[in-house]
Amino acid sequence: MRLLALIIAFFCFATAPMTDCFVVTLRPRAQISTTRQQAFKKDDEEILLRVKLGIRAGHTVAEAKRKLSQYSQSFPFSAVLPVQPLMYVPTEDDGVEVKFLRKKTDIKSGIEGGIRFYIEETADHSLEVTALRNPEGQTIPKIVAERLVITSFVKGIKGEEENKYGEPPTDILGIQSIFHKWMDSGN
Repeated sequence: MRLLALIIAFFCFATAPMTDCFVVTLRPRAQISTTRQQAFKKDDEEILLRVKLGIRAGHTVAEAKRKLSQYSQSFPFSAVLPVQPLMYVPTEDDGVEVKFLRKKTDIKSGIEGGIRFYIEETADHSLEVTALRNPEGQTIPKIVAERLVITSFVKGIKGEEENKYGEPPTDILGIQSIFHKWMDSGN
């Protein structure tokens, strides 16, 4: 009888839902001070892409920036990652913000990081595209998605793969230098 009681007790304990066995406590997440967060966002590790583009003779900086902005904002990011829900939004400074999406819950927002593309004029009157990681809301790093977006953007702006990603502005701009985080991986 005693053995039967132990077996029943063990069976009830082993098959009970985990929430019946453990007390779940929620505590606030640790916050990094504001100055440390700002320094973290400016860290070179967060730069995923930097492309310097020279403007061809006979074209103005404004014309080249407009064409580059148009190319960046119309780039088919969703075609690069067909299974990753994402949203890309043109920004007021002629760049584009790519946001990775997830199912919204009571605890988590619907955004899981992303990539922010900036287009800026440099001191020598060339243009520079810089892509920074947006780690906000990421519970799992999106390294594979980031790599696919960046390497596809580089291939597109270079005019590789038969303009699969749209017509690059190579008639106005020429690539002077490219740096991205995955350069040594053959892409």
